[in-house]
Amino acid sequence: MHRLAGNWIGSYTYLEPRVPGARVVGFRLQLFEGSPWRLIGEVLDDPAGGMDDKGIVSGWSWRQYVWFRKTLPSLHVAHDPKPIPIADYVRAHYGETLDRDPGTHVVSYRGIVAPNAAVISGSWTISHRRIVLPSKRVIVLPSAVGSWHMRRDASMR
Repeated sequence: MHRLAGNWIGSYTYLEPRVPGARVVGFRLQLFEGSPWRLIGEVLDDPAGGMDDKGIVSGWSWRQYVWFRKTLPSLHVAHDPKPIPIADYVRAHYGETLDRDPGTHVVSYRGIVAPNAAVISGSWTISHRRIVLPSKRVIVLPSAVGSWHMRRDASMR
């Protein structure tokens, strides 16, 4: 069982449908002390390439495997050059204003811890989402997948 508490630096990749090539976004993650199998922490994506909201991480580890969810306070949509809030997307593409907050942005991660417990890498997924506009028009945000990796932040010891 690996102790994963501490500071981590990493990145994740995703595809933006209208832009060739993968987009890479950096992040910083802090996992807090607790039971060796429970993962609790805070994450902040690089504001230049992703979302500037602080997220919460909650999940599990077992042997060399990790599973966790990153929950951000607002829903964003992939857009060039960086994700934009869903309200801005709806206004720009559908000419409507959302009449209620569509909720949080949840990303599911799974990964494998390296034998030295200094690197973790794996894949992430976002489930599809339906948003009902004030006009009763329904838009579907497709599911998404990508890869991620992180390493212990030696500068924060």
